[in-house]
Amino acid sequence: MCVGGVGIGQGMFVPAIKGQGTEEQQQKWLPLAYKMQIIGCYAQTELGHGSNVQGLETTATFDPDKDEFVIHSPTLTSSKVSKFIKSLTN
Repeated sequence: MCVGGVGIGQGMFVPAIKGQGTEEQQQKWLPLAYKMQIIGCYAQTELGHGSNVQGLETTATFDPDKDEFVIHSPTLTSSKVSKFIKSLTN
């Protein structure tokens, strides 16, 4: 029986590996996750969307010239909590 954080880890971390990992990543990480030899987490951080994952607005686009992701949060509701708190304190 999974309890508390373990349930979330197994309920969201493992499916994220299965649904988004490459074959190579799945072969490496899933056995470890199933045996609880590694733990992982799942997080989403938009002010206006809570648990509404389909409503997330932020995009991450890979820029191969810079070898980095460009993060775009187009609205106030897509702002990240830490950015919002920082703006309130400065």
